[in-house]
Amino acid sequence: MSQEQAIRAEVDGIGTLEFPAGTDPAVIQQTVKRVIAERSKPAPKPEAPKQDSALSRFGSSFARNVLPSTTPSDYIEGPLYAAQHPIDSAGLLLKSLIAAHKEQGAKTVESAKGIINAPGLTGKLGALSETLGHTAATLLPVIGPAAANAGEQFAEGDIAGGFGAAAGLLTPAAASKL
Repeated sequence: MSQEQAIRAEVDGIGTLEFPAGTDPAVIQQTVKRVIAERSKPAPKPEAPKQDSALSRFGSSFARNVLPSTTPSDYIEGPLYAAQHPIDSAGLLLKSLIAAHKEQGAKTVESAKGIINAPGLTGKLGALSETLGHTAATLLPVIGPAAANAGEQFAEGDIAGGFGAAAGLLTPAAASKL
């Protein structure tokens, strides 16, 4: 009793396909074509993350710069904590301000490296502009980091969010004129 050997088909980029002995050549050919077609299909594109509307981005950026918090309970718990622990509260506020300025300082250093490493004059000028912006944000007390964050929103193409953040920064000054 002789055993027939399996039929093997080598397919570039896929490997070896194995078929039972005696498989009709037309079935083998059809299977190879189907496997090649399946493998050559482009991978499905992942869905783009749903982006909030321009009005929503404007509003959330505005609120982030006008309101100390968007969590309602913070308006009760925050002042209570500050009244009960004034020194701790002042320390937390100071640490937060220092951290924001340190972050801008680190971004200044990172963008300054871009001046040297950026290809072409346009890239170097862009890195210089970014470095100057982060330097000013580091040096401007309190408002500097928030202004830099608004500028970054513009740079990332979130124009509505950038305008919302800028409007939020300017609102206290405009309100004081009323």
